[in-house]
Amino acid sequence: MYDAVTNKPFYGRGIGFPNVGKNISEWIAVLERLNQVSPELNVIRVYEPPACALEPEACFTSFMKRADELGIYVLLPGTGTTWGYLPIDAGPAPKGFGGDAQQAYEMGGVLGFGQKMLRYFHFPNTLAIVIGNEFIQHHDMHAFAGVLKAYARDMKSHMRMCNTDKGSLTKGQMRRIPLMYAASDDL
Repeated sequence: MYDAVTNKPFYGRGIGFPNVGKNISEWIAVLERLNQVSPELNVIRVYEPPACALEPEACFTSFMKRADELGIYVLLPGTGTTWGYLPIDAGPAPKGFGGDAQQAYEMGGVLGFGQKMLRYFHFPNTLAIVIGNEFIQHHDMHAFAGVLKAYARDMKSHMRMCNTDKGSLTKGQMRRIPLMYAASDDL
């Protein structure tokens, strides 16, 4: 990656950010402590934002702004931790699920979750939305690689539509947020 202003390489130095509950002040306090302890930190990965982050009052805005002030980019989840997993939700397979990749995409709810993330997190310091986690690590997921590809395609299409459609509230303002996936957490 490169810095768009200086054209110099950007090297991410990051950490996974813990879910510290519903109190956004506590999220900010943890962020500030991390910045004090490790000033070279420039990326955090949020695995599960507080539920209020995906509601109209956008409680997470102050956290994202503080991260930006500290020079910290944020990786956000494009799948949920209790639902929206690829290929389907984390619980038992829904009634009628036969293991088909297209059916997994339709039943998993991932596109709706991703679109919510785009709606509430198009901040300048949103480094990327992580649309899959440990995808290669689990061999049973290989059959669903097409689901991940379709999800990326549909998210890109949604961002393009939000930026160009005359009826869109974000016409001309929707940033094309990069999408990424974590293949494996193995070292």
